[in-house]
Amino acid sequence: MHEENAQALASARQKVAQGRQRLAEQPSEEASFHELIDGLMELSTAYLYLEQQDDARTTVQEAVGVCRSLEANHPGKGIGRLALLLDFLSSMQNSAGQSEDALASVQEAVDLFRKLMATHAEQVLPQLISSLIGLGIIQQSLAPMREAVDLSRTLAEKNPEEFLPQLAESLANLGNQQREFGLLQEALATLQEETALHRKLAQQQPGKALHRMKLTSCLEHLGTLQWELGQRTQALVSLQEAVEFLRPLVEERPEMFFPALSRCLAMLERKPTPL
Repeated sequence: MHEENAQALASARQKVAQGRQRLAEQPSEEASFHELIDGLMELSTAYLYLEQQDDARTTVQEAVGVCRSLEANHPGKGIGRLALLLDFLSSMQNSAGQSEDALASVQEAVDLFRKLMATHAEQVLPQLISSLIGLGIIQQSLAPMREAVDLSRTLAEKNPEEFLPQLAESLANLGNQQREFGLLQEALATLQEETALHRKLAQQQPGKALHRMKLTSCLEHLGTLQWELGQRTQALVSLQEAVEFLRPLVEERPEMFFPALSRCLAMLERKPTPL
């Protein structure tokens, strides 16, 4: 596997060299910019496979610079790709502890996606939602998270089959942030809506294990939060349902799901005594 990754790295470096040469020879050609950006992103991926995160991040930063040049030389041709690259870069910067740089990158991505909404709303809206979630996480702010939920709800109303999972993801991020801020009642309402969505998805697609897994996780978190809020009887109902979903999952993947089953069973041993 290491040899394959090394070969991929060498191939990507060659593509970057070719891309740089073509851009130097044909600086007015839009395709020259895209070729170099493609090579840089392939190189970044190769670095990630080799766990060379710093090199991967530096390579993406170079791709962002090339994309800025593309937009400067061909207005309107690089803005969408620049927004995507900035969103990707922000997550890498945040993982590296570069919170200020990450915030600047994701804020610019959000601004660019908003600009694109005027002409490409249908294509851009899911990407704007993703960047808003990233902004909320990095900025530690509820406002972008709430906007992401509102936009996700709009998408889900128009096309529930495709966008209900995205709404559930937006709710999950909002709920986590609300809980971190100590807004437990708000977090409870958000988690209840998320749980209802995953229940609906699991019923609609019973053969898809991912929906059952996410429903189980929601039920465990819901039961735990209900217990913290003193809703002991409701908590035990949620945890019991989580156990019922977890048992078959444990048979399939014990190493993954046994810890959750153990936690739920331990909670169920408690009695809903009055506070």
